[in-house]
Amino acid sequence: FISLEDDLMRLFGSERIARIMDKLGAEEGEVIEHRMVTRSIERAQKRVEGRNFEVRKHLLEYDDVMNQQREVIYDLRLFALEGGEDLKGETWEMIEHALRAAVEEFTPEDESPEEWDLAGLRQRLLLDFFVVADQLPQQNDPDDEPDEEDVADGVLASGRDAFHRKLEGFGEFRERVMSFVLLTTIDDKWKDHLYDLDHLKTSISFRSWGQKDPLVEYKQDAYEMFVGMMADLRRTVAQNFFRAQIGEPPQARPQPQQRLVLSGPSATPDTAVGRGAVARREEAIGEVPVRVDAMGMSRKARTDMSGLGRGPDPRDLATNRGKERAKTPVTVAAEPGRNDPCLCGSGKKYKKCHGRAD
Repeated sequence: FISLEDDLMRLFGSERIARIMDKLGAEEGEVIEHRMVTRSIERAQKRVEGRNFEVRKHLLEYDDVMNQQREVIYDLRLFALEGGEDLKGETWEMIEHALRAAVEEFTPEDESPEEWDLAGLRQRLLLDFFVVADQLPQQNDPDDEPDEEDVADGVLASGRDAFHRKLEGFGEFRERVMSFVLLTTIDDKWKDHLYDLDHLKTSISFRSWGQKDPLVEYKQDAYEMFVGMMADLRRTVAQNFFRAQIGEPPQARPQPQQRLVLSGPSATPDTAVGRGAVARREEAIGEVPVRVDAMGMSRKARTDMSGLGRGPDPRDLATNRGKERAKTPVTVAAEPGRNDPCLCGSGKKYKKCHGRAD
């Protein structure tokens, strides 16, 4: 059974049924069996299912944006895992994009070649990528002003030479180094990007207050965030690749030689074992032999310990030694008589107060 006051009927059902039941005088809790009621319930259920379908479809449209970006990232990870020439080509492509982005930053189109900061470009390439841009065109020649393509070609030529020198320095580990650099950088950037997308999805619904479609706004912002993440990914891969080095494993430090010091009765020269041990010790460390007694103590040790049993002189502990103390007479009050007033001031006789004990 279902009630007309149920949420299903109240939100999605027709109010006409409730008004008809009120006019007919239906009592509370009475069972209603009619085709009109059955059809009304069916229509309400269809509306609920349609609403849930729209909600799921809306969520899938949001997830589809992330799924498209995930495919691009996973293709890059596949290159990093498979290795080979594809990995080398993908790594150089990322480095090339990073170098071109640096060139575009220092050679804007709205400025003349004379205003370009090629010195700053050389410094940026050296600090970020360890690339010495010695093939950049000169800027001081007014007859032959460089254009953006010349600058980009010079930077890419210097970067390509540095890339091949780096690969030769890695030797047999070059594929492992490139794979490690790509995987670690991709994973770090992708995790941060997913975290940012979650925040964007949570707050994008407020765009509807400005008469904007939240889904369209989410797609645009997510695309811009992905483009920025890819640019940052390429720049970080280039930086980590040129800064990577293969070092030798740390060698174990040599342990210092431990010397055995013999003491006690077993090491005394009075026994055969003691004489042999002392002789070997003297030959090993080149020390002057020290004669010990039967208890294993040397003459110096006995001399140092001879004074441990004596205590300080009691005469040295006196603080007023050599001075006579002044004698102060002690005054004793005379005991009152039995009939005299008591000394406590109670007004009673001494024999009735404190003299009672006597």
